Amino acid sequence: MSQMLLSRRNFRFSLFRAFKNAGLVRRLLVFFLPIPLIGTIVIFAVTHQDVESTLSDSVAQNSYIQAHGMGYALSQTLVDKITLLAALASGTASLADLRRRLRRRLEALMELGDMRFREAAFSGTGSEANERYLWISDNGEIIDFPAQQVDSLTNSPFHFKRLPKENEVLLSQPTEVTYALSTGANNKPELQVSMQVMRFITPVILTDGTFAGYLILSVDLSILRETIAAFAIRQEPNEQAPLVLFVDNNGWMIFQMELNGTSSPMPVDSVRSGLRGDFGRAGFGQAFRPKADYYGYWEMMNRIRDDSSGYFFTSELAWNEGSQIAETISYATVNYASSKGSKPEVLGGVVILEPSFFSTRLGEDLRKVYLACFLALLGLMSVSIFWIGRSLRRSVLQLRDDIASASAQSLSTGLPERDEPAELRGVRGAVNEVLAQKRTLEDERDMQDSLTLARVQQEEVPNMPKLIERPEDGLIGVSREMTQMRQDIQRAANSQVDVLIMGETGTGKELTSRAVHNLSDRRAGPFITINCGALDESLLMDTLFGHVKGAYTEAKQGRKGAFLTAEGGTLMLDEIGTASAKVQTALLRALSERCIYPLGSDTKIPFNTRVIAATNADLREEVAKGNFREDLYFRLAVITIRTPPLRQRKMDIPYLIMAFLQQAMEESGRLRRAPAISKGALSQLMHYHWPGNIRELKNVISRALAFCEGDIILPLHLRLGDQADKPEEHSVQVAEEARKAVRAARSSSRPDDSGSAPSSIPPFADAETPARAPETAEKASSAPVETGAESPAEEGVARSDSAAGKSSRVLSGRLQRILPQLRSLGSFSRQEYQAIAEVSMRTAQYDLQELVSSGLAERKGKGPSQRYIMQDGSAQS
Repeated sequence: MSQMLLSRRNFRFSLFRAFKNAGLVRRLLVFFLPIPLIGTIVIFAVTHQDVESTLSDSVAQNSYIQAHGMGYALSQTLVDKITLLAALASGTASLADLRRRLRRRLEALMELGDMRFREAAFSGTGSEANERYLWISDNGEIIDFPAQQVDSLTNSPFHFKRLPKENEVLLSQPTEVTYALSTGANNKPELQVSMQVMRFITPVILTDGTFAGYLILSVDLSILRETIAAFAIRQEPNEQAPLVLFVDNNGWMIFQMELNGTSSPMPVDSVRSGLRGDFGRAGFGQAFRPKADYYGYWEMMNRIRDDSSGYFFTSELAWNEGSQIAETISYATVNYASSKGSKPEVLGGVVILEPSFFSTRLGEDLRKVYLACFLALLGLMSVSIFWIGRSLRRSVLQLRDDIASASAQSLSTGLPERDEPAELRGVRGAVNEVLAQKRTLEDERDMQDSLTLARVQQEEVPNMPKLIERPEDGLIGVSREMTQMRQDIQRAANSQVDVLIMGETGTGKELTSRAVHNLSDRRAGPFITINCGALDESLLMDTLFGHVKGAYTEAKQGRKGAFLTAEGGTLMLDEIGTASAKVQTALLRALSERCIYPLGSDTKIPFNTRVIAATNADLREEVAKGNFREDLYFRLAVITIRTPPLRQRKMDIPYLIMAFLQQAMEESGRLRRAPAISKGALSQLMHYHWPGNIRELKNVISRALAFCEGDIILPLHLRLGDQADKPEEHSVQVAEEARKAVRAARSSSRPDDSGSAPSSIPPFADAETPARAPETAEKASSAPVETGAESPAEEGVARSDSAAGKSSRVLSGRLQRILPQLRSLGSFSRQEYQAIAEVSMRTAQYDLQELVSSGLAERKGKGPSQRYIMQDGSAQS
């Protein structure tokens, strides 16, 4: 049969019949719309790719030209500095003359506000080896730095990797150096001067041909940044400026800056986003070099080393692992020749990252233009075809209406005049009658549900566990999850390996750890708990491993540490997932060697302590994120015990309730027996999701016991979740959820053979019959939801019988309160009742319908003039 229905022939005839029965407008749309739409799509597909590719290449070429100009300008800037240095180093008759010339030159530059030169130094050789001096520039002042202290600096200007030859000027890579100056004469604090420079080194030849030493001049990196900023193109106000990156020939990122008209330096944090690599080059701590597996970056560096410039798109050659920070990458080389006639060497490169995604925006704008044209054509064609089809359809429908009108006149003589077709008014009237009947039935059902719930919610659960004896392991519960966890605990207790306990907050991880300890051979030993999340790194290391006397300033006495204190017993590490990387490394070493190294001691001390780690986080996810060591996880997770959340073991809730009630009564010293649990209260507790697990359940029971003044805990005594801070909304929510629960139970329940409906609250096994407890409790967890409602006395339920002998009706508490005032008025409108009761219009209509249905009021008139007349009757509480 299925093959016959799905055959090609039947499918073809189905389409034919559907088109045959279609209207005129649909037929015109099906025939004439596809042709221009298909043509538009073909034009878009053919031209869009070529236009977008041309625009992208144009934008990338512009960025490449800018990068090439920057690279050439930087190379020329370095050549200018070489010329200046060569002029200072030549034509000098003596070293004293060199010193005077160099000093005058620097002072003249300072007066002109030129801060390019940050260091000026000379190191003599041979007979002039003692002739050494160093001047540094800081805030327009030349400071004479003691030459004997220079050698102790990390990046001293007198430390040469290679000495220049005659007529050669060597240029170092970008270097960071910090000078510490002390003005002891005025008792002023030390002054630190930090700078980022590139150093030019050239030999000094006196006029008599004597080789005297080496002259060093350092220029600030701001020269490079100012040169780059000179090529900045004016950006639009809301357009993101391109990022410029300077790299050396070894692939180290030196600095970045934005082409926004300023030369302020920035670290390379933005450019290295999504990159992994080495941070801090020798001599330049802010440098960053990506790892070798970033193909796009190192392909660019290989081209720069080959003295090649160009550009590429990040969509074709990936730049990083994360989101792309630029659309195009343009690069150009920076060359440097150490002497005239020598071949220029590649010093580094200038890289421009275009983050504005201008090409992408142009492509999107182009797509929007095509889409607008497509929609305009679609709309124009649709309106034209629809107008033509509508005019034809109107003529056909007019003929049909004339025939129908004539037929109706012959069959409906004497009918009143109508403003709308008779069919619509008939359907509307029938629908209104059905809705009115449905509203009446719903009102009667809600009133019956209120009475039923008020009675059921206060009934005591007949077979709750009477006496709960805490087992040897301290864990309460008979569910399948608890049985499995007890088996895991026993297996862990029978072994000596470390244990990992995982579970949500409030599921009893510490109680589980203590059960493992009490059931193991180490029960006679100590049980120590350390919360790793409550201590900082240093204090946690000291708490775990201890220290020896004198390990630090305040270590006047030695400390054993938790590993040695728990010797022969168990050490529980709670919240192990919050431990820092240093603590994790120390724990891994201790667990691997079963020895510890106290702080301040090189002697390892063996320990005989079992470690139980607990966490409420998923350590596998933390390992995947890199927040937790994988080897430490596998070291701890030899045996893994998972504490199930309360929402997965709801059949244990009755036993936990009785255990917490007994514990609260014993702690408070009350002599009377613990109050019973009503069916409504138990239903709420069984169907709550318990985000706080057992700890939240204990708090709820303790709070309910404090509010309960009778012998039974009712739904109004419970405060679950946010209801604890909103007791007024709690009672309303309980009543509403109760009504929904009864409706669901009524629709799903079926009467038994005796004709009575089944009990909505399932029985629970007594404590005396533990063998049947899991089965009955499991049935309880699958029972229909019944949340609490107020009792008739508390909710103000009233009954009223009409004078005509109608059946009793149930009034809400709001109607019961204002009923005397309504009787004094005699008659009122819906607006007046809304003002008296201070309710919404919808609630007022519901209440007035309830008054009319109960026979207490009669509706007179229609529309705005409609009023309600109070009838004789009495309300009984």
